[in-house]
Amino acid sequence: MTKVSVILPNYNHEKYLEERIESILKQTFQNFEIIILDDCSKDKSLEIIKSYKDNLKIIEVLINKVNSGSTFRQWQKGLNLANGKYIWIAESDDFAEYTFLEKTVDYLDNHSDSHVVGVDSNLVDSEGLILQKGYGHLCYNLENTSELNGQDFFLTHMTIGNSFSNASAVLFRKEVINFDLSVLANYKLCGDWIFWSLIALKGNVGIIPECLSNFRQHPKSVRNTINLIEEKEEIIRALDFILHLAKLNDPFKQQVYNSYFNQFRNNGFEYLYLRNAMHDPTIWQKKWKYLKYQFLKKLMNILS
Repeated sequence: MTKVSVILPNYNHEKYLEERIESILKQTFQNFEIIILDDCSKDKSLEIIKSYKDNLKIIEVLINKVNSGSTFRQWQKGLNLANGKYIWIAESDDFAEYTFLEKTVDYLDNHSDSHVVGVDSNLVDSEGLILQKGYGHLCYNLENTSELNGQDFFLTHMTIGNSFSNASAVLFRKEVINFDLSVLANYKLCGDWIFWSLIALKGNVGIIPECLSNFRQHPKSVRNTINLIEEKEEIIRALDFILHLAKLNDPFKQQVYNSYFNQFRNNGFEYLYLRNAMHDPTIWQKKWKYLKYQFLKKLMNILS
């Protein structure tokens, strides 16, 4: 039986696609299949994909004739085709360390109550050079591999933002995807925030505090091409969905809501400007981490 299905959605990432595919094929754990989904790329992505046509690891290549408008529609297609017990969504502009599957598969094999496991990521530039070791607050203050209660993880890590902000850094069990994914198609950026939240609420969450994935920052990424107003509106819609999942009473929800939006209204556009202007990534990463930390403190005060 195939252990892992690797879903590789691509759109106009000819510059990074070969490195991504090679970082999958060279994994130390080899019981996997690859499903490549191209969303009507206009560059030379198809030439690169065709160069791997004889590779037996690649079981399916789907080329859209019309762009789907959302990478999350591609996720759904890949999940429908997947035969593996575990799923790895390997975004085409990222690349992995060769032990990514070895360590994440081993974790899920030995932690039956965990439905998902995430690793830390390096933030890299368009050339693959490391800008920052360790990304986001998923592994904050963790030195060893940890198993967290999914409900607690959701409240402390997902209601303040997407702790699994690099989809390529996550492995999950296919069997837990028994919910409707159509809602994700309404998002360009935040669908994964909702996706990981739904999974976290179904069981425990594993965290491996090692940088086994490389999260690429470049001007052509979806996040760096979307209109800032559109991005802010999407985050607000996603947060409303996330807080609805939490089934919080109205006063509690309003406190969290107000706390988040006050910080986002006051600081969000400065953060978004810094990021989209591609200034020193360490500056905006530290600033955004601080803002999330402050919000987490407020959230914990409300919970206590």
